[in-house]
Amino acid sequence: MGELVTSQVGVKGGWQLARTPNGITLRDIYRAVEGGTLFPLHGNTPNPRCPVGSSIQSTLIGHFEEAQLALEKDLARTTVADLVQQIRAHAR
Repeated sequence: MGELVTSQVGVKGGWQLARTPNGITLRDIYRAVEGGTLFPLHGNTPNPRCPVGSSIQSTLIGHFEEAQLALEKDLARTTVADLVQQIRAHAR
């Protein structure tokens, strides 16, 4: 994924999109800002002798991965340009 914004210091400084609004999706922004998983598993290893702990992570990981993919697939359908259009429509 390429840069989303560029910046310039000084009198005429500020932030600017690095790509056109049509070229940036909400998924791009989500990945740039969040950078992690939607549902991270607990950092400590569960007790392997525990009936739940011994299998909970392997049981949950597939569900969490599917949820992450569904979220990103949905976010990929909306661009910054789409948001601008929706905001303009609501402002009327």
